[in-house]
Amino acid sequence: IHLRRHVVGAFLLEHVYHRLRRKLTRWRYAGRRFHCPVCDSWVRTFLPFGLPPRPHAMCPVCESVERHRLYWLYYQRRTDLLEPGPSRRFLHFAPEMGLQRNLRTLTSLRHVSLDFVSPFVAIRADLCSLPLADSCAQIVHCSHVLEHVADDRAAMAELYRVMEPGGWGLIQVPVWSDDPTFEDPSIIDDVERERVYGQHDHVRIYGPDVLDRLREAGLQVTVVPASHFLSPDECERYAISSSEEIFHCHRPAGTTPPPARP
Repeated sequence: IHLRRHVVGAFLLEHVYHRLRRKLTRWRYAGRRFHCPVCDSWVRTFLPFGLPPRPHAMCPVCESVERHRLYWLYYQRRTDLLEPGPSRRFLHFAPEMGLQRNLRTLTSLRHVSLDFVSPFVAIRADLCSLPLADSCAQIVHCSHVLEHVADDRAAMAELYRVMEPGGWGLIQVPVWSDDPTFEDPSIIDDVERERVYGQHDHVRIYGPDVLDRLREAGLQVTVVPASHFLSPDECERYAISSSEEIFHCHRPAGTTPPPARP
């Protein structure tokens, strides 16, 4: 009975309240300056978001931010994700609501949401020890999660393990420094973490060498700048910096999971 009430409540929340809210918000912010590809809304402004606030960062209708819009455009333009075909399993870690809403409509995709703490996912799981079989997914999406994970190399190894040979995914982190990745396990105080890492629940500041960590896990990584598939006018319309990058990660065909780390 409790589960039935939860399902009914979630259905009413999404299909009644949130749909009505998005419709009213789309009318309130109607305009032609910005376009959100996630919810297909034209608005006169995007809202500030972040610390410090970034101007024109968040869509007022679906609350997508720059990286969410970038991912959806990449999926649309540079992958076959939206095309009909054989059913594929898509693992979505810490799912972004707007992207999740769109992905669940794709009939050729078996969307599986995962998170360590959220009760609103299909699987509650620790990214460093996933309760999933080897090579169980064709596609993975893991964005802005690894900077929260104490042992990110173990998490990367797990993402490689559950990705089938020939599979691929977007594994994104915020790269805020040109220096090598900085982390100090002795910093456990929230205030000190916020001072050092910029956010109380972050455990490192990634540099460009994050690509080396992903490759050490066995993944092939292709860096795709936004400018490779968006024009300057489109970057302005979607409020996405042309220097933003996609980390397209691929597990080569014919590979096996690496041995467990000691």
